Amino acid sequence: MRRLLMTALAGILLAAPASASPSPDTEALETLIAESAETATEHAALGRYYRSRAALARANADQQERMGRSFLYVSGNAGQQRHQQTRRA
Repeated sequence: MRRLLMTALAGILLAAPASASPSPDTEALETLIAESAETATEHAALGRYYRSRAALARANADQQERMGRSFLYVSGNAGQQRHQQTRRA
């Protein structure tokens, strides 16, 4: 019964669209699944899920960085340019 529950929860978690910031419900479900994973297959599935989440977060960070750089060069935006330069230092 526990294996069936674990498989069902893992399926729900892996089927849910991954986002950069998970909802509190998703975080609770992730914690439950991570704590109850017992077999190598379950751990491998968790690894795949977290690698996909990391890739999504990296892509989101890259997009935010590009948007920030493009905003710096709008005319009359010297204050924002200084702010971004000091924030990166």
